[in-house]
Order: sequence, then structure tokens, then C-alpha cells
Amino acid sequence: MSGVEVVGLLLGAFPLLISALEHYREGAELLSDWWRIQRVYKKCKQDIEYHRILFEGNVEEFLLPLVVDEAELRVLMANPAGEEWEDPELEKRLKERLPKSYNLYLDIIGDINELMEKLKKELGVGSASFQSRVNEVSRVVMLQTLQLTI
Repeated sequence: MSGVEVVGLLLGAFPLLISALEHYREGAELLSDWWRIQRVYKKCKQDIEYHRILFEGNVEEFLLPLVVDEAELRVLMANPAGEEWEDPELEKRLKERLPKSYNLYLDIIGDINELMEKLKKELGVGSASFQSRVNEVSRVVMLQTLQLTI
């Protein structure tokens, strides 16, 4: 997998983590001890949002001189797992933009990717049990919402 492909995957990982946290919040709010974890949850979510913003800004800063126009940049940023990230020409332009630090940049991106994978695993993103819990919590929340509106 090329360096720019990993960057694209990382861009897509942030929304997954935030979504997982939201689903945990919805489930935890149904429990009587939500107040115990509310502060930690909020801090964790803020940290992930903060780092998402920093990472996106960093990626935009590196990509802007490499892409044809802002429309291409918007496509790359909006579709982190898209085939646009697999473009060998984009990879070549990134290597030219970072002649001395390309390998270091990839190492850092690799470290960030490992951390994101650990976070996704810790939160259960992608596991069948996580998906079933998310679906169950969604059903309970929807039923409670319907009962409140009736």
C-alpha cells in the first residue's frame, strides 16, 4: 500500500472512531452510571476531533501543491478510501515534494495508522458483536424516541 493510500485510510478512520464513541454514548446513557464516564467520554471525543482537524490540515497542506486544483483536493478529502488515493502519479508528486523527509513522513503516518487500528480494535469497530450492539442501541433509542413523541 502506498503512502498516500495510508493517508486516505487514516482520514476515513477518524469518522469511524467518532461514530463508535457516539454509539457507546447512546448505550451508556441508558445505564444509570452514565454520569461516571461522561467526562472521560467527552474528553476522548474532543481529543479525537482535535487530532482529526490537525491531521486533515496537515494532509491538505501537503496535498494542495500536488493536486491540479481545489476540486481534486476536495475529492481526495471527501473520499478517504477512494481510488483517487491509489494514483501512482500522486505518490510520485508527494515523493518529489518531500525529497528528504518522504520516508520519515511515511513512518509517522504508519505509526498513526497503527494507533488508529488499536483504537478501532479497542472500540470494537468492525466486529460483529460491536455491530449488533450498535444496532440494538439504535433500536432502543429509536423506541424511546417514539415513546416520547406519542
